[in-house]
Amino acid sequence: MQQPQGFIDPHQPYSVCKLVKSLYRLKQAPRAWFDCFASHLLTLGFQASLADSSLFVRRTSDSLTYLLLYVDDITLTETHASYIDCLISQLKLRFDMTDLGPLRFFLGLEIAYSSHGISVHQSKYTKDVLTRFGMLSAKPCSTPIALSSAHTSSLCSDADAKNYRSLVGALHYLTFSRPNIAFAVSKLSQHLHSPTDEHLVAAKRVLRYLRGSVGLGLIFQKGCCLDHSLRLTAYSDSDWAGDSNDRRSTIGFVIFLGSSPIS
Repeated sequence: MQQPQGFIDPHQPYSVCKLVKSLYRLKQAPRAWFDCFASHLLTLGFQASLADSSLFVRRTSDSLTYLLLYVDDITLTETHASYIDCLISQLKLRFDMTDLGPLRFFLGLEIAYSSHGISVHQSKYTKDVLTRFGMLSAKPCSTPIALSSAHTSSLCSDADAKNYRSLVGALHYLTFSRPNIAFAVSKLSQHLHSPTDEHLVAAKRVLRYLRGSVGLGLIFQKGCCLDHSLRLTAYSDSDWAGDSNDRRSTIGFVIFLGSSPIS
């Protein structure tokens, strides 16, 4: 790195410093932090998930622990609440940490607890998206996508095309807790390269649908795992040459965790 201002060696003003450890905001800093934290978790008996490198799992004879790491945000769950406090104490011996208590908000996802179970929704993010695109006061509609529409060939202006891509990206993030808009968002994503005015109207229709269903989300019922009903179930299907423009086929799938669709 360059010599910092005020600490330049007058005899070697053009020399650079060799780093012996990572510094905040360096390109390699996030990776160095992850490697440091992950290696410490391994000493505590965790194993990295093969499906997600940010997910760590620890299994013992009487407990199961999941820890999810996103940069420096950590969320964890355990079969025994007392073990969570023990794990947090172990991590605090190595890292400076702040325990924020039960999970309420994580990466735009809002978590609510009730006697029936846990609900996950993105109400705040939905309202932010509606406000950002000027649709907070729009008239709601009952479905996210129209059954049929007239096809047009008029392309959007450059500004509208940029707005369209930004909108579709925002809608993609909402599909985490709103799989009921996933098909509509998938169709909109097929036209990111050359969107038309019709596609922009269709994207705003999804916003109108969200306007009327801001609080919807996923519900994981309490106690459903006692009868082994909390399991993954997947369904898939495909049409044949269903696209009227290019006659391409479309595949669709839905994955349930218990009774909640998660993808």
